[in-house]
Amino acid sequence: MNFIDDDEIDNPAPIFAPMELRAERRRICQECEHRAPMLKICRQCGCVIKSKTTFSASKCPLGKW
Repeated sequence: MNFIDDDEIDNPAPIFAPMELRAERRRICQECEHRAPMLKICRQCGCVIKSKTTFSASKCPLGKW
């Protein structure tokens, strides 16, 4: 069984998003109606916003980023 495509081995995606992308994602989350300000989480997916926006493979469950 092969769980990883050969392309993924030859060209692995970076784990962390660039700082500019993280900042843009956080800006979008700050303005979102689903952000729980006191907990700093997304009420849609339950993730901690700072952590979720850090990883390059992460996606907004609402498609905002």
